[in-house]
Amino acid sequence: MRLTLRTLLAFLDNMLDPQDAELLQSKLAESGFATQLVQRIRDVLTRSDLSAPSPLAKGPVEDANVICEYLDSTLPVEQVAEVERACLDSDSHLAEAAACHQILTMALGNPANVAVRLRDRIYHLPGETKEARGSFSALDIPEQVNSFDAVPGGIPPAEVMQAPARLRQREFEDHKAAKAGPAIAGSRPRDPNADVYGGRIRPSRVAPWLVTLGLAAVLLYALTQIFQPLLRPQTTAENKSVAASTVDPGTDREEENGGTGESTRAGVDATARAKDATDPRVSEIETDAIDSPTAVNGEVPTAAPPPSPEVGDSTQENPTADPGTVTSDATGVPVPAEEMPVATDETNDGAVPAVPEANVKQPNPDGVPPPPPPMTRDAADVAATTNAAEPPAEAEPAMPVLGTVLSDGTLIAMETDQQWVRLGKDAEVVADRPVVVAPGFRARVAIRDSVVTFIGPVSASLVAGEGTHPIIRLRSGRMLVSVVKPDEQVHLQLGDKKCELEFTDVDSVAAVSVRHTREPGFDPLKLENHVVVRDVIAAQGGITLTQAGAVQALQANGEWTQVGMGEPTVMTLDPIPDWAAIPAAEDNALDSTARADLLALLDGAASLEIALRESLSFRRSEVAALAAMTLLVLGRSDVYFGGTGIFNEPKQRVYWPKHYDMLLSQVNLDVASAGEIQQAIHKMDSASEVSIFGMLTGYTDKQLESGSDLKLLEFLDSSDMSVRVLAFENLNRITGVTLNYRAEQENQGRRSQTVKKWQVLQRKGEIRWKK
Repeated sequence: MRLTLRTLLAFLDNMLDPQDAELLQSKLAESGFATQLVQRIRDVLTRSDLSAPSPLAKGPVEDANVICEYLDSTLPVEQVAEVERACLDSDSHLAEAAACHQILTMALGNPANVAVRLRDRIYHLPGETKEARGSFSALDIPEQVNSFDAVPGGIPPAEVMQAPARLRQREFEDHKAAKAGPAIAGSRPRDPNADVYGGRIRPSRVAPWLVTLGLAAVLLYALTQIFQPLLRPQTTAENKSVAASTVDPGTDREEENGGTGESTRAGVDATARAKDATDPRVSEIETDAIDSPTAVNGEVPTAAPPPSPEVGDSTQENPTADPGTVTSDATGVPVPAEEMPVATDETNDGAVPAVPEANVKQPNPDGVPPPPPPMTRDAADVAATTNAAEPPAEAEPAMPVLGTVLSDGTLIAMETDQQWVRLGKDAEVVADRPVVVAPGFRARVAIRDSVVTFIGPVSASLVAGEGTHPIIRLRSGRMLVSVVKPDEQVHLQLGDKKCELEFTDVDSVAAVSVRHTREPGFDPLKLENHVVVRDVIAAQGGITLTQAGAVQALQANGEWTQVGMGEPTVMTLDPIPDWAAIPAAEDNALDSTARADLLALLDGAASLEIALRESLSFRRSEVAALAAMTLLVLGRSDVYFGGTGIFNEPKQRVYWPKHYDMLLSQVNLDVASAGEIQQAIHKMDSASEVSIFGMLTGYTDKQLESGSDLKLLEFLDSSDMSVRVLAFENLNRITGVTLNYRAEQENQGRRSQTVKKWQVLQRKGEIRWKK
């Protein structure tokens, strides 16, 4: 057992097993510093002049939650040493940690002691009664409250005058009863008239709100009724027009006009024609539905002859004709529609009439066929669209399926129609579709006679080869390749270089990785500044690698490496990297729990991207960090910048170095990826775009000597937290020290103390890359 501050506190509070206690006792006897620390802990616990840290403190060590997580063994490893160092340097922090540990030991180790009197009082508490609700009806208030005007049946005057004395006597008895028992909550007897204070009734707090809501509802209803005629003025006018067009012209208005009905019919006809011209939604049947003129003195009044039709003009219709008749162009005499031939549509073999029967007109005597009936604008648009419709486009051929997901409980996604879709177990991987595996996850995919295990973060795709072997295109990331039958070949494309792997037996495993590097200070928007590093390791058994005609046999633990366009090199590793080990090394409990919680948040989500963005606000910082890095791999780097970005979230301060490394890997990936990140910075934080992207580009020693080191020190005191975070990460990687700088510290006065330490290094010229 290690001798740490946390184990020492457990030893002092008798929380260790006998064997561990004996072992720690022997270590205390050997260490003089530990013995002095024990004496110091006992001394600070008895000092009364020490002030406790503020419960509202938000510093990295002053925060009360940090001490709680430290004592509960849930604090990240990166902060444990920091908390212990702060406790050793400050008596107040040491006293707080020791006292909290002692109190937790006593509270969790002993049962709660409840006084017998309090327990009996709780057991005898009545349920909810009418008197306990605090309403006016819960009190028996007499009608006569004036003692001088009491009447029979009211309160006697003597009792009213003695009420103050009785209240004081009751308070005295309650005070005496409270002193007789233990000083515990609830020891005072309950007042049955708890709602009466100083002889007054407590006013209700709900009634004013209810009255206000009722008045608001009445006012809203009144306003709605007042402005109701103005809500749909167009609809009201339209209804009036339709009502006017349906007036019977042969009844009342004929009598008013001397029985002729001509002026009435003319007005109705004009109204119907105006309506047809302005409102195409009214059908022609409504216009024809106007009743025919009534006979006067046994004669039918003759309507004015319609204008003679011309070629290209629409045929004029008689608005007074009966719907069941049509009018001859020559005579104007109504003819039954059943006796007239019906024109048919030749394109439909005469099965469907070209126009409605009620609107068909006879050819004129000259033999010139009448023009087609007028079409409304909607019908013309439909006809034009139908005639101009293009032939249906041929469906795109389905892409071949080249792989199947074998893993369950992993986070692998494939891009489909510019949307990322999560793939579950037995899902199919289609050719030429980008595939991404989230950081920290492993996904096994069966590809023909081989099995590939992607180790996230991975960006890859499957390509149909010329023969039967598909090509695994690894853009960036790591993977393990194995086969299911001996003497099998696997075709790979590592970056822009193709190669083939041949496995002699089924127990052989190849570990493949593709990394993109760039020297700090070199522009990531230029292609020549990006370098691809390809590695192939014989993790188990032997494999044969063929590239550009060159054959290289790799024995167990052999590594083949190619940097950029240079010549490959072969060497033996001892040991091989942890990610290539067979079986895989176990992760810590915190990372595995974070992956499980993130998958639980994503299960059943309709959109993978939306669910990941919602996970950024999860209460556990490790889950939010994993969701942010997954979005970065998916190409959504905007979550890192802006006022709500990851670099502006103090809860992510422990994971800021890892976020910075992930962001640098995406910038170094290629020119397109660097350009997307630059656009995301411009979109989310345009004011600091130049400085933020410059810190992602990095600095050379020559640039630092020319004044970039001073610029980084200025960024340490910036008002933008994301600028402070990136400046500190740059200085940390250049010098290798932290100087206890806290980028999340909003107080400029506290930041200036550590900034002065960096200024001393700058004056000495020590802000340079280590050779």
